[in-house]
Amino acid sequence: MANITITDSGIANFITTTPSNYFTRANSGSAIELKGVSISYDISKNVDSTASPDSEETEIAQGSTNTPKVVISGLISLGKLDGSTTDLGQAKHLSDCVRTKGVKCLYYNDALTDETGYPILMKFLGVSDVYTNHPEEIHFHMIFTSFRITQDNNNNSKFTLTGEITSA
Repeated sequence: MANITITDSGIANFITTTPSNYFTRANSGSAIELKGVSISYDISKNVDSTASPDSEETEIAQGSTNTPKVVISGLISLGKLDGSTTDLGQAKHLSDCVRTKGVKCLYYNDALTDETGYPILMKFLGVSDVYTNHPEEIHFHMIFTSFRITQDNNNNSKFTLTGEITSA
């Protein structure tokens, strides 16, 4: 389990450090903090291992590398019907991560990792840069492609947020 933060840069890409056009941002660009979530990283390569009928040896033809994917899953507390003691407001922010066009920054917030351990994924696979609206922490540049929330018959809803890393 990890504690992570998502911020919406509002920037379409990072070719320049001073973008001239900002998009609407999820949570108005403020940090979206997720506690006790699972995070997975997946990267794959296209290969063709089809055997030739007239050959005893199979040569694997290597193709392009697919864009790395990240899946975040966790629970959102539903709380009471009056809205008190609930995390359900996060559902809108997570949904907006898919709806808005800007690149999102996904990172371990240093203040939160003291409780959960070493931020392995970002430390070795993330980037550190000086772009506008970016965290100082090592992070992933993300485009989120799907958000799913499932309400159970208890006080929690399960969510999954899926995205692709846009640059390394």
